[in-house]
Amino acid sequence: MKKYELMKAKKYQLKVGDTTLYRIRALKGLPDVAQGSLGGYIEHEDNLSQIDNCWVSGEAQVSGEAQVFGKAKVFGKASVSGEAKLSGDCWVFGDCRVSGEAQVSGNCLVFDEAQVFSKAKVSGKASVFGKAKVSTTTSCIAITNLCYMFTVTDDHIQIGCKLKTKKEWLKVTKKQAMAMGLDEDQCKKFKALIEIFANGG
Repeated sequence: MKKYELMKAKKYQLKVGDTTLYRIRALKGLPDVAQGSLGGYIEHEDNLSQIDNCWVSGEAQVSGEAQVFGKAKVFGKASVSGEAKLSGDCWVFGDCRVSGEAQVSGNCLVFDEAQVFSKAKVSGKASVFGKAKVSTTTSCIAITNLCYMFTVTDDHIQIGCKLKTKKEWLKVTKKQAMAMGLDEDQCKKFKALIEIFANGG
């Protein structure tokens, strides 16, 4: 039995350029999804697996050859397009965009206005958020066993909620770092990490 259907009535359609997307409706209950409830928008059934517990909800859109499977969730106003693939337990939400041949897997979070595109691969427990952009074949790296999440993308480093380019972080003084709430020992640890990743680590 299929877990969802495409609602073909005009009031459930969404035009995005020359592409028509259709709101989905759950044909059976899933974790956090009641039978009969409406979901987000997809272009065709290849966009969202009919098995597992993956789901698209809210105003989120999945189109093109993009695929969502496993336990992946797409919600909010997120957009997944191109040949992007979402799998594992990842969550993609907010106003973020995943496109191109990008792959998001594992327990990743992609949200806010973040963009993951081209041939980027984001996996493990990485978080891509704020206005971060991850592209090419560079993977997003997230270090979680610190006082603040330390996330590295192609051009940016995010420490907690502070997002700066790698060059900008290199210019941050010890006094400025301590003003962010870091103690002396934490400043040393973050400084060492910033120097490693900003210089091609």
